[in-house]
Amino acid sequence: MFEAQEIKNGEVKTHQISIPEERIIPVYLNGRELVTLTASPGDLEELALGFLVSEGLVDTPDLIKKISVDESGSIWLETRKKISHCAARRRILTSGCGKGVVFEVSSGFKKIARRARISFEKLAELVRMGLKQTEEIKQSRGLHSAFLASSQEILSLKVDIGRHNAVDKVIGEAFKGGFLKKATILATTGRASSEIVFKTLRAGIPILVSLSSPTDAAVELADDYRLTLVGYARLNRVIIFTHSWRITCNGTRSC
Repeated sequence: MFEAQEIKNGEVKTHQISIPEERIIPVYLNGRELVTLTASPGDLEELALGFLVSEGLVDTPDLIKKISVDESGSIWLETRKKISHCAARRRILTSGCGKGVVFEVSSGFKKIARRARISFEKLAELVRMGLKQTEEIKQSRGLHSAFLASSQEILSLKVDIGRHNAVDKVIGEAFKGGFLKKATILATTGRASSEIVFKTLRAGIPILVSLSSPTDAAVELADDYRLTLVGYARLNRVIIFTHSWRITCNGTRSC
């Protein structure tokens, strides 16, 4: 459970919020690390087997000699014949449909120093504008969108089948166009998991907004690195999980 602040119709309330769990899950194949997944900590054997099948490493259950999950949550598989390790480097497959790849980074992130602030009213307006623009350019359902905004306007908006891809696109456009430092807000229609926090930190953006839920790992990272993390964003409500001082309510005071 995490303590968070809800703003609804101008009123501020504190709640205990239950949010999805996210864990780093190493997978070892015949004694060697094959891949590291980020995933929910349940059905781990099925997760590993599904990964091997979907990656084309096994095609029959008879190939699996043994599978187990240790106390740390690592998955160990043994096969009846040698299978080539397809990963030359240790990598993390993100929770974005199991296909986004993020190379492991254990250090090098800097705390967000920017003290940018925005009113709840303006934030709600930008979310409304972003959703409207997204619907105008979407031709089908099943797409995620992301946008970058200053404290006054939307700077870039992209859609993609993957939430990570949409985030990368808006950051890339801002980097190429030379206006990344103007961005105060990164907003995504997808879940705010740890890898989205990593991308936001690398870009130096102080406020991350998700229309969905953050994970517990994302909340902890955001708190550590002075990132304002907002979840469940709607037209008249947001839930601020970390560093709420960047969002002002009723004109002047922090929420």
